[in-house]
Amino acid sequence: MAVLQMQRISICALKKDRKAILEKIQSLGLIEMNQIAEEEDGFERMDTQGARQNFEKQASVTEQALAVLDAYAPEKSSMLAGLEGKKLVEKKKFSEVADSKGEIISKANRLVAMNKEIAENKANILKLENQIESLRPWLALDVPMNYKGTDRRFQKKGVCNGVTIIDDYAHHPSEIQATLRTAREYTDRRIWCVFQPHTYSRTKAFLDEFAEALSLADCVILTDIYAARETDTLGVSSADIEERLKARGVSVWYLPTFEEAEKFILKNCIQGELLITMGAGDIVKVGEELLAL
Repeated sequence: MAVLQMQRISICALKKDRKAILEKIQSLGLIEMNQIAEEEDGFERMDTQGARQNFEKQASVTEQALAVLDAYAPEKSSMLAGLEGKKLVEKKKFSEVADSKGEIISKANRLVAMNKEIAENKANILKLENQIESLRPWLALDVPMNYKGTDRRFQKKGVCNGVTIIDDYAHHPSEIQATLRTAREYTDRRIWCVFQPHTYSRTKAFLDEFAEALSLADCVILTDIYAARETDTLGVSSADIEERLKARGVSVWYLPTFEEAEKFILKNCIQGELLITMGAGDIVKVGEELLAL
């Protein structure tokens, strides 16, 4: 029997079968093993679970991106395309796609993100449409769209020389009536109303209604009209309301500027009386300036 010096034998097998294979070869007398190396250099542990999860995630994103593309740019195909089965991909084409995998996944993620953004924008548009629809019943009313709650609604500003100063946003005849009726429940003393009409068009349209509503006050001071976005092209002024109030026997004074109104108030208002600054413009400044004295 010849004994030959062998350098190395490479055996490829499953790890669990390695020992049995070596023992079988040795038992047949084919080789004689003086020492079995227990080195594990030939084996590498791989986290297959992490790799699988990453693959599944990328596959899911790709499927979502394909669904988005199909929704917005469907591929044209014949009616019998569903019966043709899947197309074979050439090895060269597969290699090209595999090499650009990173770029494809990046674009797929972008497509999915953009589709999500579109869905969110559609939901916001629907929400805004519903809000607009809910406001539709109010559009026929003379209610400002920039209304900010109960601020300036019969708001007590303070007391000046014993006169209680209230500020109110009322600028429509029905609102003026409601405020003055509330004031009448608040006190049995004389009620002063410092009214600043809001816009020329509204003043022109409701001259008689303003006079009727303001007549609920004991004394009325009228300042110039608050123009807001308008210009005086209608030939109307607070003097027109003054004329109608005088015809009703109401004590009324047309004092164009805030300064004139404040001086008149300081001279004529008596301790214990109620003063209401009223309007949707900047009439609130009158009360604030009186309290700052």
